[in-house]
Amino acid sequence: MTEPGAFLRRLFAAALAAADPAVSLARALPEPPRGRTIVAG
Repeated sequence: MTEPGAFLRRLFAAALAAADPAVSLARALPEPPRGRTIVAG
């Protein structure tokens, strides 16, 4: 049987990878525009 601590660390690492905004949001965002971008808000 696997050590419980090792299992929990792998589970935590998988949760972090699934919640990474660079991965999860990248599919929903359009391509960046060419030139300068100004964000006002």
